[in-house]
Amino acid sequence: MPTKTPLKHRWVQVLAIIGLVLMLIGIFIGGRQAGAGSLFNAPWDKVVHLSTYALMAMLIGLSFRRMPLPIVLLLTVCIAACDEVAQLYIPGRSADIGDYAADALGCLLAILPDCWIKKKLGWIRD
Repeated sequence: MPTKTPLKHRWVQVLAIIGLVLMLIGIFIGGRQAGAGSLFNAPWDKVVHLSTYALMAMLIGLSFRRMPLPIVLLLTVCIAACDEVAQLYIPGRSADIGDYAADALGCLLAILPDCWIKKKLGWIRD
């Protein structure tokens, strides 16, 4: 059974929650701004999608450290799907299955660093 987070590691959760909130604001509010869809040209837009959702999955995992990893991944790909669907209703933006695939791959790539960080903090045992 997981133990209570030591106070010395509580800052990791706090920073992860702050980062997660800022990312969600950036995606769902910043993404509605004019020109937001043309910040990165192909193929770099896929790299940005991949790294953004990898970071988001890690932040969700660190923010809610007792949440099982499959739920973290499911939650993150659901957020990615909501982002792509929301783009259908934003002038100048469009939903793209390639972007969603990059988002999902980023979520999967976040598994190893998330587990490594949690092990280093003593949140999970061997």
